[in-house]
Amino acid sequence: AAGVNANTIRQTIEKLVSEKYITKEIAGKINARAILDFFTSDLGKLIRNGKNKVMREWPFTYATNVSELYPEMKNCQDEKIIVQGIIDMLVQTQDGAVIIDFKTDRGKQEEVSLRAEKYASQIKWYCKAAAGILGLKKIEGHLYFLNANTSVKVL
Repeated sequence: AAGVNANTIRQTIEKLVSEKYITKEIAGKINARAILDFFTSDLGKLIRNGKNKVMREWPFTYATNVSELYPEMKNCQDEKIIVQGIIDMLVQTQDGAVIIDFKTDRGKQEEVSLRAEKYASQIKWYCKAAAGILGLKKIEGHLYFLNANTSVKVL
């Protein structure tokens, strides 16, 4: 991702079409500007930093107490529950880790904070699970809204 620019994005899209991973119709719907904007953002720079380890589509399974997920269930305090998911992107840095969850929601820039609230608990669980599994003390969670070219730090 170090050499991401408009040309490399176009070439990647063309390669995906020529190798039949996507159709020309799908390629025409790709927002190359949003991709470029992401890679030039602070989060994108974090990914492009060769010192960081980037994991994409990272699946996890995490056991936790029911009371952490459902505090209102007083009679199940010590019962375990399994939380599973797939983290879009996890970037391990020298300081800890950053989770990025990409959202393709349609909407206006001013609606981003409302949409971020909708996804906040999901990202918090992703951070809790990743921290527990990887033994991390410092972890951040971000939502990146591609259509609005905006990131929101959740945790």
